[in-house]
Amino acid sequence: MNKESKHEEGFTPKKLMVIIVEVILIVIIALVAVALIQAYLLTSIEIVGNSMAPTIDAAGAKVFINKAAKEYKRGDVIVTYVPVGAEEFYSNSSLVTQYGTLLGMYANDEAECPASRPVTFTDFIRSMPFVNQGSAGESAVADGYKRVIKRVVGIPGDTVAFIEGKLYVNNELDARAELYDYPGGLKLTGNGSRNYAYTLGAEEYFIMGDNRSVSIDSEDYGPIKSSWIEGKVVLLITAKGKWEINF
Repeated sequence: MNKESKHEEGFTPKKLMVIIVEVILIVIIALVAVALIQAYLLTSIEIVGNSMAPTIDAAGAKVFINKAAKEYKRGDVIVTYVPVGAEEFYSNSSLVTQYGTLLGMYANDEAECPASRPVTFTDFIRSMPFVNQGSAGESAVADGYKRVIKRVVGIPGDTVAFIEGKLYVNNELDARAELYDYPGGLKLTGNGSRNYAYTLGAEEYFIMGDNRSVSIDSEDYGPIKSSWIEGKVVLLITAKGKWEINF
């Protein structure tokens, strides 16, 4: 009887409340921790569209990106923001005359671009577990920018050139040349020419999708700024649930 009384005394409503509060605090801390990780370090993104086919099957595919990455090498797949309508820049002669390049037009957009502006409380809430982290693709538009997934072709200091529509990087034919052979002209030349050459600046990258027939990329609007890049893709989960790290 004494043992039962002690047991009953040990499990009081007060102690039950303490346990409930502790569990709630643990859950809150865990949620905050995951939100911080997704806001600043690692987050998952759904892919829409097929600009990276056949490398990424967009139907149900997901990628994880390293948002802490600051340097990228040729061949890396990245998620980046690009101004809406960027592909039309070189068809507007007045804009070309005024700014020279797309980068000139957006030289001071750090406060607007989602990739470079500070994380807000709304961003933090959106980074919570079980909250959709958004998508990447030509149709993923928000705040005046498209969030897209592309492959890095040229890095700062590289000379990127198209000669009769074929891509050369530092005077060498690109290893993925079969994906970058253009039967038509290049938009970024402004006159439909198949020839183009540009040496990338310190914070500039040349990006392209693997699916040449549909991808809208640096072939259309030229180099992008490093401050537009959200992160490097480190893991791909295909529509069939297969995990891949080399793509």
